Amino acid sequence: MKFNGLAWLFLGVPTSSSLLYKEEFEKMKEKNPENFRLDFAVSREQTNEKGEKMYIQTRMAEYAKELWELLKKDNTFVYMCGLRGMEKGIDDIMVSLAAADGIDWAEYKKQLKKAEQWNIVSRPICTAQVNSNGDGTNGGGKLTSLIETTCTKDKVTSGLGIRRMDIVINGAPLTKHVWRIINKQIWPIEKTLVKKYCMRDGFLQCQAKPRNSWVWRSILEAKELAQQDLT
Repeated sequence: MKFNGLAWLFLGVPTSSSLLYKEEFEKMKEKNPENFRLDFAVSREQTNEKGEKMYIQTRMAEYAKELWELLKKDNTFVYMCGLRGMEKGIDDIMVSLAAADGIDWAEYKKQLKKAEQWNIVSRPICTAQVNSNGDGTNGGGKLTSLIETTCTKDKVTSGLGIRRMDIVINGAPLTKHVWRIINKQIWPIEKTLVKKYCMRDGFLQCQAKPRNSWVWRSILEAKELAQQDLT
């Protein structure tokens, strides 16, 4: 059955090197221009017309009226995933637009949630205090890092279960891919990648090749980190 609706993905990351599945998403958009829209928000590399960093809410604000019109339809479903509190930026966009139509956004959002049209999966922000010198000496100032305290907690205690302190948050999903492939608890996307790039060699022996996709190269880099951690 052909999909005749519209899927619109907003993907936000700090740097363009952290864009997962970029090539795959762009090919999907190229093949289905009427059914798939794609917008990236790269906060450390992009700015809007006011010179503000390009966060997800900044990018979405560029399409605010269009998004609001979609949200007024009963066949629009929103799925939001990321750090806890991220939805506030989206709320700030919608409050004034809803008010212009005589609608209280907070109440309307409750209706959307009840109808399962507004879905949020979020995790606590992982923070650790490190000195500004980064060498163990007192740098006179503190900086908050997204590499972690609650991230290292076990999942049972609401943590993320990340053991490697030197892997950034964006690297965590890649290590999960590696773990599933090694333990043969493989997802369809991983099965496709393994079949495409690892036909002759086993996964642990597989090496990156020039024509491999960015996603596969990233998974192989994460594999190398995992192997180093085991030796």
